[in-house]
Amino acid sequence: MDIMQLKYFVSIANTSSFTTTARFFHMTQPAISHQIRALEREYAAKLFARDSRQGIHLTDAGRALLPYAEQIIDLSQRSANAIRHINEGKTGQLRIAGVAGSINIVSEIIAEFSSRYPDINVGLDIMTGCEQMASMNEGRHDIYFSCLPQVESNLNYSYVPLTEERCCLFIHRDLAEQVDADDPRTYPALPMVRMSQQASPYLMQEIQALCRNRGIDLDHSYICDSFLSLSAFVNNKQAFAILPDATQGCNFSGDVLALPIAGDDAIIPTGCCWQTDTTNQAVAHFIAVTMQMYRKGIKEDRQKKSQI
Repeated sequence: MDIMQLKYFVSIANTSSFTTTARFFHMTQPAISHQIRALEREYAAKLFARDSRQGIHLTDAGRALLPYAEQIIDLSQRSANAIRHINEGKTGQLRIAGVAGSINIVSEIIAEFSSRYPDINVGLDIMTGCEQMASMNEGRHDIYFSCLPQVESNLNYSYVPLTEERCCLFIHRDLAEQVDADDPRTYPALPMVRMSQQASPYLMQEIQALCRNRGIDLDHSYICDSFLSLSAFVNNKQAFAILPDATQGCNFSGDVLALPIAGDDAIIPTGCCWQTDTTNQAVAHFIAVTMQMYRKGIKEDRQKKSQI
């Protein structure tokens, strides 16, 4: 017995015709009859009967077999579809790692991706740059979102640039009345708070270069290993911070303002990367959605932010 024999059997049961079934399957009627006789030998039972009043009709054995045959055919088709979807990357799992500043971008992409590929389960971990680098070295995630210098740094990964984030001065509104984000001389007499070099090495390199260009004191700054600790200093009016604008949603209170800082040195490019030799077919679909949503807007985004 094979699936095709059951398909011939179900077709004849539904049409009461060997001729119609043979035509549907592009076979000769004798060939269909041969397959049905083989099926009857398998079950040691007559499946069809013929008489002048009812024509071709199911026997008691045929009626007993019919629902099982339909279930077997349905399961065969569903299992074939499931395997095909896995091979095509339309089902399975994706593990994504992002840094705090990538939450908005990643959330938008995941929402769009899940609407197109609902059978792919997507997991998201938000971590520091250092944790992300360790994960990249061990291959614990499929896709990473971070600042571009970090995603470019691993030779085993392919990457694509996405957006450009402008650095902002994060400061409590009670301290911001006389502040000009482009003039550090107007900043309040408070220390700066920043992430540690160990926690976010590439992001901090970019921000430290910006601060040196602007004469902002780094020697007396608070140093944190998490955005939760960093935001607490700003929320409590104990310090100000300079971070990409995308970090506005990272634990800052509604009383904290993000004042854009002008200039090309205040722009931090972002990107995503994935293992070049990945065997997870879902990765290609996710990257395609990502590029459709963000890659096309890079030039426009750069022009818009350069005018600030």
